[in-house]
Amino acid sequence: MAGLTLPTLAQTTATYLAAIQSRLNQSLPQAPQALVNVLAAAEAMGDYVTGKYAADRFLAGFWSTAQGPDLDFLGTEYNLPRQTAVPATVTATLAATDGTIIPLGTVFNCQANGIQYATTAAVTAPYPGLTGTGVVLTLTAILPAGQGGVASNLAIGSSLNIANAIAGAQLVATVTATSVTGVDAELDAAYRVRGLALVQTTPTGSNAASYRLWGLMVPGVAMIYPYSGAPPSVGTSYPGQRTIYVECLTSVQADGITAGSWTPSTSVAVGLVGQVANAIKTNPNTGVANQDLGLVDSGLYVLPITRTLIYVTVTGLTVPSGATAACQADITTAAQNYFLGIRPYISGVDPSFSRNDTATNPALSTAIQAILINYGAQVQAIQFGLAAGLAQPAYQVGQGEKLKLAAGTVTFA
Repeated sequence: MAGLTLPTLAQTTATYLAAIQSRLNQSLPQAPQALVNVLAAAEAMGDYVTGKYAADRFLAGFWSTAQGPDLDFLGTEYNLPRQTAVPATVTATLAATDGTIIPLGTVFNCQANGIQYATTAAVTAPYPGLTGTGVVLTLTAILPAGQGGVASNLAIGSSLNIANAIAGAQLVATVTATSVTGVDAELDAAYRVRGLALVQTTPTGSNAASYRLWGLMVPGVAMIYPYSGAPPSVGTSYPGQRTIYVECLTSVQADGITAGSWTPSTSVAVGLVGQVANAIKTNPNTGVANQDLGLVDSGLYVLPITRTLIYVTVTGLTVPSGATAACQADITTAAQNYFLGIRPYISGVDPSFSRNDTATNPALSTAIQAILINYGAQVQAIQFGLAAGLAQPAYQVGQGEKLKLAAGTVTFA
């Protein structure tokens, strides 16, 4: 934490030695084996270890610096437990003759990921509303001990092979949709975000802070960006409308853009976006409605974030050490990390000291300059823009908008 600085072992030793000499009122031998030097070092080491432990315990009391079990303890204190791994739940169609029953717990194997899936309810063919003869199955992944849930996610059209043949039913089911996105157990970084969102905001029923906290309850969600009114693409906004943008963990989707959307015209809870919509409307633990009376589904929009591509050009790179390729790779990583760190700022929800919603050329240059210093390198110019070759001094992200380095690389000219 800023401001917490401990003296080094050498500094502490020097302090003890000076104190001993002061009490004896004379200079003492400087030889390493001298009694006073050994005594000062021994006393200093005790203080040094104790100070380190005290500093560690001090940092363990804050969401921004705690780690591992200490975060779990804070979660217990704030009634915000760490999220465990969640297996994927999918729907799939299976051809079957009329009257065929697919029992609860019927196991299917997926050759693509080696994971088994079991039906969550018994169904009988023909399935109501299904065109043709067959059934629609809801299956949940059976995760091996210690395995995360991301591996259990399946693409639409994936095949599941029935483990034990059932008379009247075909052997292969086809995945048609994902109702629950599989996610791994929550890591410290994601857990810390939820904890900070809880302690840095003040939810009051159905304000923007409330929507963020409700959305972050869904496993796999990295951040929620809540706004009043309809999305800009809709046009005119009316009272009672609200738009929630969902960013998922990179383990679910590399760009943080989850599939699906919830709008008044669709209102179908599918995938991670659908899970967020459901979590906003109803408390998953109590089953009680979250939103204030009068807020209806017709005014709720839940959408994935968007990524705007940023083009970066570095002109005249000179690397005296000859490690040009390594320097270019590090510059690209620095630029990528800089733009990934730009995020929308929600007034009244995000603390002002954390505001970082505008990419600027000076800030980008500072990030790249740190790399140049390591290599003793120099450049003539650094510029970025929304198109190749376009230079602009700054770019502020809009609603639910985040940035990304175009093609994942920097152009060196």
